[in-house]
Amino acid sequence: VDLVLPLRLKRLLREWEVDIVHSHNPFSWLYGGLAAKLAGIPAIHTEHTNVDYYRHHVMRWMVLEWLLSKITARITTVAGSVADFMTKRQHISKQKVLVICNGIEYQRFGMPLDIQEKRNEIGLGPRDTVVGNVSRFYPNKDHEGLVNAFSLVAEDRKDVKLVLVGDGPLKSKIEDYAARLGLGERILFLGNRRDIPELLQTLDVFALSSLREGLPIVLLEAMASGLPTVVTDVDGNSELVVHGKTGLVVPHSD
Repeated sequence: VDLVLPLRLKRLLREWEVDIVHSHNPFSWLYGGLAAKLAGIPAIHTEHTNVDYYRHHVMRWMVLEWLLSKITARITTVAGSVADFMTKRQHISKQKVLVICNGIEYQRFGMPLDIQEKRNEIGLGPRDTVVGNVSRFYPNKDHEGLVNAFSLVAEDRKDVKLVLVGDGPLKSKIEDYAARLGLGERILFLGNRRDIPELLQTLDVFALSSLREGLPIVLLEAMASGLPTVVTDVDGNSELVVHGKTGLVVPHSD
């Protein structure tokens, strides 16, 4: 908490002759919204996920966002579920909330590629069936749940491997957990990568085990790559995936 920050931001906004303040997610809305009000300029805000994702002091944040909405000209959300939460649970005016879904440059995905060469590069064989996930190693992504699900599949299918792309504070914990389950050689941890469009083409199935989402960019990318998807029934996931048609929508933590 920095009570002086809105005042410092107000000075900068006036110094730079800013016309509009655009904030993203609760913390920047708190400081940016107050600074915009003090500077006498309009503020717009984009909410990427429901405030209950922040878990600590949920009710406090819900009230804060309701108050901030009173001094904000327009609020956009990246998914319908986020807009519903704001209007129905937080009682923010529907007239202020507009859904503008996340988007991607879809032309980058599904481009011609020597898939087996790319598979060889990351240690996959020509007969491997590959399930993949691209996400930060944070609690809300539930990598442990994904590894547990994969362990059940691995018992029946010796040809299946799991590819996990990304980094984060839980990565070493999940690596240790996979090793304890005896899956060390069946799960590939690739870390952060710059070649996501190519890596997605090496997969057979994309799996997203999240406990909370907005409208996940990586799911858009997987679908643009033509991959069947298995996703948890949370927030924007089920807005994107048509169960039984473009993928499977399953309960989270199951």
